[in-house]
Amino acid sequence: MSTTTFTDGYVSNISRNVKDGKITGLKTHDCHVLLQRLLPVGIRSFLSKDVCDPIVELASFFEQICAKTLKVADLDRLQRDIVVILCKLEQIFPPAFFDIMIHLAVHLPHEAKIAGPVGYRWMFPIERKLGDLQDYVRNRARPEGSIAEGYIAEESLTFCSMYLNDIETVFTRPERNYDGGETTAMLSVFAQNVQPLGGYKMVDWSDEEKEPAYWYILDNCDEVEPFKTQHYEILKRDSQVKLEERQRDQFPSWFKTHITELYNLGSSDVTRELYALTFGPEDSVGTYTICNANSVRWHVKQLEQTRTMQNSGIMVPGSHNNSESDFYGQLVSIVKLDFPYGYSVFLFKGE
Repeated sequence: MSTTTFTDGYVSNISRNVKDGKITGLKTHDCHVLLQRLLPVGIRSFLSKDVCDPIVELASFFEQICAKTLKVADLDRLQRDIVVILCKLEQIFPPAFFDIMIHLAVHLPHEAKIAGPVGYRWMFPIERKLGDLQDYVRNRARPEGSIAEGYIAEESLTFCSMYLNDIETVFTRPERNYDGGETTAMLSVFAQNVQPLGGYKMVDWSDEEKEPAYWYILDNCDEVEPFKTQHYEILKRDSQVKLEERQRDQFPSWFKTHITELYNLGSSDVTRELYALTFGPEDSVGTYTICNANSVRWHVKQLEQTRTMQNSGIMVPGSHNNSESDFYGQLVSIVKLDFPYGYSVFLFKGE
């Protein structure tokens, strides 16, 4: 959902005008959000149903026509609906209200059929750019010259910033949610870009806690998949009963024995990272409350309850009753599992 941010002076300006039933100083995008999102909710308790319904329908019309994806059938329906909506509005507002801008809504569905989604054609990006150019004005008697001078100065600074070496600039500095950059590990489960930030605590895990975490790592490692298939065929030859359960119980020990033999023989199929994975995680694990992963900052549920920004929702793809299902939850702990030779894996623990 789009939001509108106001400065302190802007809020005070609005508060004075609201007493008179008017809001001034809004940009076009502010009016766009106000009409589509806020107005339908705010007027329900103040206007009668005959007045409220046409306004809500008009807001819904603009929300649908500004969607990222448009279907011709939906545009045909909107073409019919907007005529009825305007007829209802004519019963409420005086004739002076219906200027050329109100009539323009009738042509918007047909225009969308010809030119495509509205988001590629509206004026909001251009207006934002014009606002940036307006900020260049220092001499109001010569606005064009001020804009040209400011634009050239910014372009020159941008050019220099992009080509200066060993100096941190806006183009070379790390991202806000820096996740540690590239890693030297090649194994998929070890090659994670995660930057833990706060709430570090070392805890001891029991075998009951380590077993499902270690199996999750093995089950989601692409390099381990050929060995899982090989082990599955061995179990299948012995018995067809409870193959998945037996593999989960027996694969970690078989995997360690098999990989150790290949590693000692110098097999090219077994790397040092794969060999380190066979030992499983250490008993002591580190837990965190904040981390950056894939350029996104994650918070645990307990930490963000009083914060404005909430980012603890997680989703895990899985299967249930032989069908694919997505499992949703909230992040309660960020766990770092250490393996031999300095390798580690970060896991999200949810509920």
